[in-house]
Amino acid sequence: MLGALAALGLVACAVPLAVAIRSVGGHHRDLIAVFGPVIGGASIFTGLRAWQRRPENRFGALLVAVGFTYCLSGLIVTTDSWPFIAGLAVIALPYAILFHILLAFPSGRLVTRFEITLAALMYATATVIWWACLVIEDTGAFGLPANPLLITAKPELFDVLSRVRLGVVAALIAVLGVVIVRRWSGATRPQRRALTLVYASGGLVLALYAIWSVLGMLDVATGSQETLERARVIALATVPFAFLAGLLRARVVGASAVRNRARKVSAVPTGATSAM
Repeated sequence: MLGALAALGLVACAVPLAVAIRSVGGHHRDLIAVFGPVIGGASIFTGLRAWQRRPENRFGALLVAVGFTYCLSGLIVTTDSWPFIAGLAVIALPYAILFHILLAFPSGRLVTRFEITLAALMYATATVIWWACLVIEDTGAFGLPANPLLITAKPELFDVLSRVRLGVVAALIAVLGVVIVRRWSGATRPQRRALTLVYASGGLVLALYAIWSVLGMLDVATGSQETLERARVIALATVPFAFLAGLLRARVVGASAVRNRARKVSAVPTGATSAM
């Protein structure tokens, strides 16, 4: 299965570049042509590597999902309506998956009901709520390809729904920030070495996403939003490598803890163990 995913990954990484080259005048053409294959390829192949090394951990699969969804979102560069809307429909999904990854690191699983609720809400903003916005947005009115999913253009309703969605996104990322800080503060020094790389790279991406969301919600500083979007994409390119390094460090920390525990047990006198 991993081999098939690797082959599909090569195809997926080529798609944003090929579409960007073909679509002169497409939305964010330069950004997608460069970073679409980089982010997609890095996420898919580091994810597959992590999946192979630690199949019991879900981070590999989640990183692969980030790569494929990011490549698919790169279709927004096209000037054809259906591919464009397909890319636009999943444009927020890579960031929801990244949110999930940060929330579940380093165990790879969402343990508490609170964590599951947070992740579910973030996925809802990237799918159901965003898709509800999509069917009432006339993208052609903004100089973009026509929206073939458009039911009826409701610019006022779209404005309200999109602002609410962006506000929820920013609030969820703020809550995640508090969770991350508490986890990092409660970790041992060796554990912090494993957590820092992951939290710093992924946290930077989501922090930029939160600021971008707030600016969008308030409808201010369009130029700043553009700069933040580019900075966020560049930061996202570092995330797969930081996660792979963090997982390797976490494994080393876990192995060291096992060795230290074994040494302590072996250092206990025989008579003492008999008394236990």
